[in-house]
Amino acid sequence: MVRKPWIRIAALAAAGATLAMTGATLAGCSHAIEGASEDANKNAAVVTTAAQDAAAKAKQQADQAATTVVQKTDQAGAKVSAATDTAAQKVVTATDQATAAVKDAPKEVDAALLVTPQVKTAIIRDVLLNDVRNEINVDTAHRVVHLKGHVVTQRMKDRAGDVAQDAIRKDYAGYTVSNELAVTAETN
Repeated sequence: MVRKPWIRIAALAAAGATLAMTGATLAGCSHAIEGASEDANKNAAVVTTAAQDAAAKAKQQADQAATTVVQKTDQAGAKVSAATDTAAQKVVTATDQATAAVKDAPKEVDAALLVTPQVKTAIIRDVLLNDVRNEINVDTAHRVVHLKGHVVTQRMKDRAGDVAQDAIRKDYAGYTVSNELAVTAETN
């Protein structure tokens, strides 16, 4: 029986490409699959090219060509495996981060709903700040209390920042105050 080494090499190349594509489908995430699929396609092309080159030289170097294809297939499989592992780890990390964010979101919203009126009430109760010439708006987002609008003097602006900070100091230690109030001189 006459052996045709180039047929064996082509079969190994096809098996390597199939192995690479199968590894890519196990990633589990569409974005990771796309990246792994692109790598697998590139690696499969390299393996196929190597197999074709080896087939042309198969009559003289059959054993050498088979060894080369096997090595290339192993390398491609290792690359796909590494890419799949990396992609899977990124998916796990992203999922963990998203889960934590979703769990914390209601707490953040609830706190913001409580902080804004607490600061606004403290500003209204302050004799110096409760002046019809002042317009102080309070908004809370991302653990920052924003004071916006205008006051008549720099002293009032500083006082508004202090009052807001005092209002959140006890119950909302992780919050900060951003005093964005403009000072507008009184005009009569």
